[in-house]
Amino acid sequence: MKKTAIQLLFVLFTLSSYSAHKDKFIAATFGNVKTLTKTGFYGYGLTEKVKITGLLAQKLCLKLSYKDTIVIEFCHDYTSFYDKMIMVENGNSASNFLIGYGVEDIESEQKKSHSEIKGKTAVCIRIIDAEIAIKKIIKLIEYCILNRFENNTINLHCKSSLYFETKEMVDITYLGMPDELINKALNSNDSPIINDVLNEKVSFFNLDGIDGYYQNGNYRFTTGKITYEIKDLLYLVLLDYGVCVFETNDSFVYLSENIEQIKKHKAKIKGNSTYITSRFSLLEKNRTLLENENVMLYKYTSRNGIIFSEKKNEIIRVVNKYK
Repeated sequence: MKKTAIQLLFVLFTLSSYSAHKDKFIAATFGNVKTLTKTGFYGYGLTEKVKITGLLAQKLCLKLSYKDTIVIEFCHDYTSFYDKMIMVENGNSASNFLIGYGVEDIESEQKKSHSEIKGKTAVCIRIIDAEIAIKKIIKLIEYCILNRFENNTINLHCKSSLYFETKEMVDITYLGMPDELINKALNSNDSPIINDVLNEKVSFFNLDGIDGYYQNGNYRFTTGKITYEIKDLLYLVLLDYGVCVFETNDSFVYLSENIEQIKKHKAKIKGNSTYITSRFSLLEKNRTLLENENVMLYKYTSRNGIIFSEKKNEIIRVVNKYK
């Protein structure tokens, strides 16, 4: 991509990031598997993990000769505030987000969705959590494919999702698989098919000569010159000429097709969101444009971050001036 075009995108994204925040809704289809992701920002490794789960679920369906629709809806609790939830239902294969707009609407949204079912129902797995356990969800899908189940009436007492950091509790009712069966599937022993599926290499990222693969719980990034492998993927932040791969909140590696040696960077940054990129320094009131292929990576929730040089592959400055 042209440098000037990239800089323009950075400028536009920086200006838009100061407007009212809106959650991101992402939909994808992998064969007969549909994934729906709601998250606060782009750049979370979580969105890649949902994609990986969908790809592995597709492979599982092929091995089990299962052709009906599987729906995986994941609502990312990036605040780590709301109650965790796993809902499994025989639902509408054509439905989109059901729990993504708040737990208070689950009952009414499900009734509406079920009233519009045409033909076969679909196995729908709907999750609210800060993380997705890829292996456990694949095991849950295997259980649902091999064991037919009926929707039961489920009563749930949980935190309201209408207001951030509210202490209000609500009671909701929906139709789905009982918790004891869900937990049985999640905690079951790994079957030979599950082991075979997880042993397969899944490609989830490809950009400018950088490829990302998932296999047996590991994330591997390769270029024509290096290979970098990690156990977890927290953030994946795109820059002009490469990508910052965060294994933890405080450590990352910068990769591009020109990097010939792995260099780990560490910086403790206050804030609980992923990083947003800007060509402007947020340290001055006039937001000075950065030079020499430098970019600022900052957290939306705190405006703290780092000024990073892609050219030198090094942190120029750490910014932790905001509470």
